[in-house]
Amino acid sequence: MYFDLLNNPETAQTIDLWVMLGFIGVLILSYKNWRVNPSVFITSIILFGCFVVANNTFEYFWLSDNTQPDYNFYLTWLQFDVLAIIAIISVHLITRVRFHKATSAIMYLLAINTVTYLSMHIDIMVLENREAWWLWTWYTPSILLVEFTIIITLATISILEIKKQVISQ
Repeated sequence: MYFDLLNNPETAQTIDLWVMLGFIGVLILSYKNWRVNPSVFITSIILFGCFVVANNTFEYFWLSDNTQPDYNFYLTWLQFDVLAIIAIISVHLITRVRFHKATSAIMYLLAINTVTYLSMHIDIMVLENREAWWLWTWYTPSILLVEFTIIITLATISILEIKKQVISQ
């Protein structure tokens, strides 16, 4: 398998930590200009909350030994990505905030993740496949690419807005 390093539990834990730190950074950056771009701030809050809750972040890093594999996490992650999409749309509609282009793109990226999670859940839990094949090889890099793309998109939009505010002053 080409991506054995990515399937290592210690590597996965480290990557999860970096993703969580990325979402914290994006949340801080988007907070700095929430009045100028509330859509990005709303999206940042929802995604940070979903990431922390869906991954049981505090339990995962500090409270459990994670010795028992649980393959239902694909379904849990799928549910939280769908809930994130619904929450983003709902909060925008309730607060009457216009969708930023980046927010729309992020919802498409979340939809890609949901399809990937569903594929893995069906393959492992429903079809009970235990032999690695191209979907397993493609899964980890694609999920990581989508997560980091979301973080980079939100951070870039926030940094550009902050820079625009500094220049205008």
